Amino acid sequence: MSGNRKEERVDMDTETEELPFEDALARLEEKVELLEKGDLPLEDALKSFEEGIRMVQICNKRLKDAELVIEELIEDEEGGISPISSKVVNGLES
Repeated sequence: MSGNRKEERVDMDTETEELPFEDALARLEEKVELLEKGDLPLEDALKSFEEGIRMVQICNKRLKDAELVIEELIEDEEGGISPISSKVVNGLES
């Protein structure tokens, strides 16, 4: 039983890793609404809570990536706009 659940988590983590910020936020809001209603059976509530936590983590990562881009643009010593690292930009696009 626990082996299947772990495999399910790995599959979902791989799938959700690529979600854009807006999609992760929308999914988080859906999970919060479901949980606030209080109608879910315990197992379903736990699954929704778990997915909500993953969505929070994705949103936090996307926001941190955006913050890095902003910092790079602001902290250019020459007063101009510094090049943005492709690693950070690619993280924002996913």
